[in-house]
Amino acid sequence: MELRNYETVFIMTPVLSDSQVEETIDKFKKILEDFKAEIIFKSKWKLRKLVYPIQKKSTGIYQIIEFKAAPSIISDLEEQYRLDDTIIRFLTISLDKHGIEYNKNKHLKKEKEEVVEKETKHSANKAESEEKKKVKKVSKTEDSKEKSNEKEDSKGEVTQKVETKRENKKGTPQKV
Repeated sequence: MELRNYETVFIMTPVLSDSQVEETIDKFKKILEDFKAEIIFKSKWKLRKLVYPIQKKSTGIYQIIEFKAAPSIISDLEEQYRLDDTIIRFLTISLDKHGIEYNKNKHLKKEKEEVVEKETKHSANKAESEEKKKVKKVSKTEDSKEKSNEKEDSKGEVTQKVETKRENKKGTPQKV
């Protein structure tokens, strides 16, 4: 029996907790594995607004699974979707060679974006640490400037320089 590529999307009710969502996803993943399907890709799309209400709900948690399996298991999988109360809508499609190629490119692009994002975070962290070093250097130079404003008198006591003020023609004090 020849294996075909499929993609299934199901929408779960939005009132589920995170653990219930994971249990539901694992349940359908296990069903596919029990039917000896090879899972190629899976992605949870989080909570999204529905285009139109389904079962009086305006949002749902989307899950997509791409897999390779025998055509005979699709009816069993869809029967499990119908029996599960947490699933409000589902769709399973067979992928042709163009769909398979498109998904492969999409997955590669997503992996590249994740790598770039990790590198960006790494470089941002590196830049942040360099910025902290610069701030430390600036604070050290400010400390040294404050020390240069202090001078020792003939007795060895440290006194601060006092800025003298001079009045301009209008009588307002002005720093010199």
